[in-house]
Amino acid sequence: GQKAKLAAAYGAQAVDMEAAAVARGAQAHDLPFLACKAISDASDFSWLAVARFVAPNGQFRTSGFAFYLALRPWLWGRVLELARASRQASDRLCQSLAALSVTRLEQSESMFRTSAAVKP
Repeated sequence: GQKAKLAAAYGAQAVDMEAAAVARGAQAHDLPFLACKAISDASDFSWLAVARFVAPNGQFRTSGFAFYLALRPWLWGRVLELARASRQASDRLCQSLAALSVTRLEQSESMFRTSAAVKP
């Protein structure tokens, strides 16, 4: 798919398909943007297009997706593989964000102590 082509073209180990578009939108409106992501699938992981399961309001239609999969047992292994990888990625992202938050808090406290000590 497109991710594999991009990975090959740039020699990338990871391809971000979503945050780049959001970053461009934020830049166009002169807004700050930060993306923290965890990778849940390899660049060569192929999967069906899920756009058909997204409602016009952007909500994922879980029941439609489940019905689609129920009729296609050959896809069940891939779904379980993706679910496991997504869970691992989510856990690692949460751990990383928690560590980052603690680090930032410690830095803020250190700056506050330093500035308080400098005041006459």
